[in-house]
Amino acid sequence: MDPTCPLPVPTTVSAGKALPHTALASHNFAVPANHIGVVLALQSPGTSTVGWSALLDTNGVFVTGSAKMYDLPTLTFAAQGGGCTASRAMRLTCAVVNTTNAINRGGAVTYINSAQRLPPIGNNLDLGYLIDAIRDSPYRKVTSGDQLLGTPGHPNKLTSYVTDMPLYNQFETHEGNETAITFLRRVATNVTNNGQLLGPLPRCMSIIAWVFDPPPVENTYRVTIRASCYTRWPIESVPGYHMKPIPTVDAATYNRVVDHVEEHAANLTTATEGGLVALAGPKIAQGASYVGRAALSVIRDLGAGGYALGGTGSLSGAEAAASALELM
Repeated sequence: MDPTCPLPVPTTVSAGKALPHTALASHNFAVPANHIGVVLALQSPGTSTVGWSALLDTNGVFVTGSAKMYDLPTLTFAAQGGGCTASRAMRLTCAVVNTTNAINRGGAVTYINSAQRLPPIGNNLDLGYLIDAIRDSPYRKVTSGDQLLGTPGHPNKLTSYVTDMPLYNQFETHEGNETAITFLRRVATNVTNNGQLLGPLPRCMSIIAWVFDPPPVENTYRVTIRASCYTRWPIESVPGYHMKPIPTVDAATYNRVVDHVEEHAANLTTATEGGLVALAGPKIAQGASYVGRAALSVIRDLGAGGYALGGTGSLSGAEAAASALELM
């Protein structure tokens, strides 16, 4: 379920043709002293918006002008504006790296990967109740700013998982970028905007949330949300010409992978390095399933170079092997 995996996520029933697409949205996010930072990440069908971040004062009140949207840049156009005609969610990760000078890194960081919606957001983006609920949740975990380095021994990434399988497998008309309020209605049980109570909007994957307590001095983070999705394009377009059948796999294999991701969803991870062939090779070589044999064939055909769908950059042969293990 990691977007860096070169193999598209299969379905358990035939679902026609589509074009897998992977992209990322990334921003620098500075959390000054006497401020709270919040990052929310979520993938939904029919939209290129995958995240939102903002600063709050110590009472949880939104700091005007601090909000940032995380939109996949290659899918920003809606269907009627020349974009893909429809899209559906596939997978998402959210990584946070502290880029502050080592001597100044600090501050508690609370994170959660939640199947449940977050509490209501008050008028004028009052997130005080939401922040307190995350901090008090029995499912949350806490680390510190000096640990989010993205290096071995310092994991920094959370992986979203499926929470609504029928919606997850459903294509929606692609609407491009969402407004902040629309995105937050997918995250919270309700949102009050200009005194009007707005109900929740559908979502199909878990919500990743980070809360950064006030650091001793300003800390700067690099927030990267990477997502893969299936897209459908007009038949006369170049992407439409390259659509392929969505792969299928038996339900037992599919559920085993999804269950594994959900079981470890609260654990921070890093990009896997070294020893991957030793890890994945024996299981792939066993040919325990059709997916395993297909993955081995793909890796063999690719050679040492590997590949990544959607133009996210090349993967080493070792990384491709480890990616194949996800689907076994």
